[in-house]
Amino acid sequence: MRILSSVLSSLFSLLCVLFSYRGRVTRGEFLFGTLAWIIGILVGLYTAVLAKTLGYRWAPEAYVGFLLVALGSIKFMAIQRVHDVGLSSWSGLWLWRLIRRGMAEANAYGPPPPRGRVWGFLAFLALLVTAGITASSLLIDRYATALCAPSVSVSAGTSAEAQARWRDAVRSKYGADYLTGTSVRHTMTCRNGECIVNGRACRRP
Repeated sequence: MRILSSVLSSLFSLLCVLFSYRGRVTRGEFLFGTLAWIIGILVGLYTAVLAKTLGYRWAPEAYVGFLLVALGSIKFMAIQRVHDVGLSSWSGLWLWRLIRRGMAEANAYGPPPPRGRVWGFLAFLALLVTAGITASSLLIDRYATALCAPSVSVSAGTSAEAQARWRDAVRSKYGADYLTGTSVRHTMTCRNGECIVNGRACRRP
């Protein structure tokens, strides 16, 4: 029971870093949290586009909701960051205030953040980002299964020529319809005077 209570207490503390305007956070927690949200925003945007293509009409609205949560969380962390340097959020969330070293002692906004919490917070963020990317990957696989041709690989001397050959190869093998959608697993590698393009071309539903 004590272990469960300790785990729940630690989880609540980590969630407060993301979704509370009370207390204080370190520079590391603010930077790691902001970076995780930026990754989430980009992954979420790509996922929402594919989800709408698969017929999930609610995907854009869900993404807007997620974006508002992300921006709100970043603002909460910024408020706690200026608290850590002993300032009120009403004084402004200027960048130089967000990256200043926090006060080592307690101030009007509470005691200093617990030592070592930043590493637990980083592990927590890594878990959340991994879960988000995994969910996005599953949706991409579903999109590829439903609407995409098998992978096509071609090579050429320049990147532009390789890309043109890839499109020609897709058109000749599977038809021009498979060039109307968003391609997945699309990569280009140029080395030693040779560019290789590989990817799955997709059609619109």
